[in-house]
Amino acid sequence: MAAFLFSERVDAPDIAIVITDGLSRFPQLTRRQAERAKNESITIFAIGIGNDTDEHELEVIASGPQFKFSVGDYAALLKLDQVVAQRACGGTVFSSQGFELFACI
Repeated sequence: MAAFLFSERVDAPDIAIVITDGLSRFPQLTRRQAERAKNESITIFAIGIGNDTDEHELEVIASGPQFKFSVGDYAALLKLDQVVAQRACGGTVFSSQGFELFACI
């Protein structure tokens, strides 16, 4: 089990991005945890990669249809950065010297 330490910025949105290439081993627990996060006003993006994901499970995890994505492979995941940045908080991805920087504006 992973533990994360963080401090909350009141001016920043609470966002979780779930990326999966398969099915949950514990679908009921996944559903409950997604609902708990949503009840805490955390916006959840659900991104499925490949053919082994379940669209319904992604819908259950995501905060809404605009936060659910499916891509064919990991390379296609790179094409979502602009969309996720915009939907997360109206942000933009800036490229400079081969690096990408995400900024909420």
